[in-house]
Amino acid sequence: MSKTELERLQAELEDKNTYIRLLFEQMHEAYALHEMLFDEQGNPSDYIFLEGNRRFKELMGLAPEEIKGKRVWELFPETAPELIARYGPVVAKNEPLKTIVYATYNGNYYLVSAFKVGDSRFATLFYDITEQELNKQELEKRSKERERLLKEYQTLFDATNDAIFLVRAEVKGDLQTFYYIRNNRFHQEQTGLSPEMLAGKTPEELFGANAGAKVSKNFKDCIDQKKTIRYEEEVHLPGGTKTWMTELTPVFEGRDVYYIVGASADITENRKREEAIKEALDQAESASRAKGVFLSTMSHEIRTPMNAIVGLTHLIKNTVDETKTPELSLYLDDIQSSAKELMEVISDILDFADITMNQVTYSEEPIHLRRIINDAQRFFANELDQKNIEFQTVFSDEYREIYVADEAKLRKIFNHLISNAVKYTPEGKIEISVAAENDREEASEIVVTVTDTGIGISREKVGNVFVPFFQEDGSVARKYRGVGLGLPVVKGLLEHMGGSISITDTFQDKGTTFTMRIPLKKQKNHHGNYGNNPNVQRIYYDEALKKLGGDEKIYLDILKSYQEYAGDLIQKIKESSEKKDSKELQFHLHTLKGMSLNIGALTIADLAADAEKETKDNLIPEASIAWLGSEHHKVTEEIGLLLRREKSLEPQEHFHEIIEKSSDAAHQSLKKIHQLVCESSFVDDALVMQAKYFLRTNPRLYSIFMRVVGELENYQYVKAKKSLEELIQKMEKNRDG
Repeated sequence: MSKTELERLQAELEDKNTYIRLLFEQMHEAYALHEMLFDEQGNPSDYIFLEGNRRFKELMGLAPEEIKGKRVWELFPETAPELIARYGPVVAKNEPLKTIVYATYNGNYYLVSAFKVGDSRFATLFYDITEQELNKQELEKRSKERERLLKEYQTLFDATNDAIFLVRAEVKGDLQTFYYIRNNRFHQEQTGLSPEMLAGKTPEELFGANAGAKVSKNFKDCIDQKKTIRYEEEVHLPGGTKTWMTELTPVFEGRDVYYIVGASADITENRKREEAIKEALDQAESASRAKGVFLSTMSHEIRTPMNAIVGLTHLIKNTVDETKTPELSLYLDDIQSSAKELMEVISDILDFADITMNQVTYSEEPIHLRRIINDAQRFFANELDQKNIEFQTVFSDEYREIYVADEAKLRKIFNHLISNAVKYTPEGKIEISVAAENDREEASEIVVTVTDTGIGISREKVGNVFVPFFQEDGSVARKYRGVGLGLPVVKGLLEHMGGSISITDTFQDKGTTFTMRIPLKKQKNHHGNYGNNPNVQRIYYDEALKKLGGDEKIYLDILKSYQEYAGDLIQKIKESSEKKDSKELQFHLHTLKGMSLNIGALTIADLAADAEKETKDNLIPEASIAWLGSEHHKVTEEIGLLLRREKSLEPQEHFHEIIEKSSDAAHQSLKKIHQLVCESSFVDDALVMQAKYFLRTNPRLYSIFMRVVGELENYQYVKAKKSLEELIQKMEKNRDG
């Protein structure tokens, strides 16, 4: 071969080598060439890195000069034994290698191919399969998780005591067909349908045309509504008829429903228990009603002879000379005291029976809370004096005088609370504060606190004070007596009114504070903005007018009468005060109080009542009398405005109408007095004054009523009740005639 030919072949070989090197350099896979070294026994012991392409150098993270000619023991001493064991057979036994390797230094996975090149050399190719490997691992993980969930699902599916079934829905236009897929063990046991019997069947095929159509309709409702539905059904099973509560849940694929999961729970025993409970509740309610009727009936039956006992005892006491028979007088006092306590217990039992039977009824009428509290204070005046207890009432500036409520119920509430405070306060002070909160145009929330300095309540027993028949301990029950119904009755009445009561402060032996919240409607003034002026509002027109049956003509006559006589009465009060004639002063104050109540002048009525109380205690209330004069002047100014505002009426033009209206109003007043007497409740002086006024046109009826007044003043309730019934009967007879 010529020299030229040799040079040409050498040049071609170099070009091919350059091309091959360039090809290997640009390969996406990592390529390396190594030379295996053997020990004296001919076993692979080491290998040398001869060269590698760009990707191999990136893979190893080493520069070319750091790799070329270096042995594996030098570069990777920790993994050298593993690498020699992996690649040794490739050269020694000419066994090509293909394996997946995880590179810990970069977290990638590689498919490694190794093959022999020459006598002792071998080449390695590294394919980065990290993404494929991770996907494969994720698929394997998901597959294992799916298998685990399927096992758990299968366990739960068969272990639950609900009958579960799967249904496939085929929808073709408006046609919907449902096929059962499978059911769980409990469903199989209850229905006798094995998976083989159930699978692929429609409800109509399994249960017949009629029953199957009902089942299919439920499936259709679930599909159409695309939400879980529940329904109760009677199921006829091999073991008998059962009541099932079935729940159908749709399984969506996109917006379409392809499957329904059904779960049926056997509620047969629950329904039986519910029926038994309902029957027991009906029996309990019936027994409670019977108990309430019994208590109410017996209390009414006991009340009548008790009234007789009270009245007769009073009569006997009036005939007894205490100086000659002091022991008998004490016995009579004990009888009266015991009878009074028993009457209070009977009243509490009646109220408690009404509350527990939800038979509390309410009437709405204008009420004057200050007067209600003052009346309650007067009722307990003797006990307050005997114990030397200071009684104080504080009204906030925001409090508005007139509201609409059931006056009789409020009187019971305040009587109970004040009685409770007096009973458990040996000495010290009782304070009632009244404020208006959450004030709106049509209503307010009245907040009343009753604070005493009595024996208090232990902290651990505060929660029991509103429990019926609760007493803190036996010693308290023996010392203070009572049956433990007062506060429960107060709580029940308040809750029926939409209010509440709670203990807001208490300390053992230091006293207790009760807080009531009572929502009350406001009494609207007939004269609009005129009545809202606090500088001139002294007469509450609507309250007085309502008690007159709404007859403005009669009311105007009463205003004229007041205007004519009240001035002289005020003058007589001043003169009696100057003479220090307490009896005469008390009489004039009582008359002024009644006249003021008739026209709705409540401030004067209260002042007169307070002054009357002081006069009974042999005090001459000079400050109150001076205030009465000032208030009277303002009231007469307001009466003048009212009379100028309304057209005057000639009495003779409406005489018959006035007589008829007066008769109706008198009839209503007498019926209310009769009710209070039957209940042995406090009969308000204002109510008596109204009846007197209404009956003024009929002397015969008026004389009968005055007999009633005398009987009430002498505690002759039985006689008063009979006289009232006679009076009411005569009035009704006259009206019918």
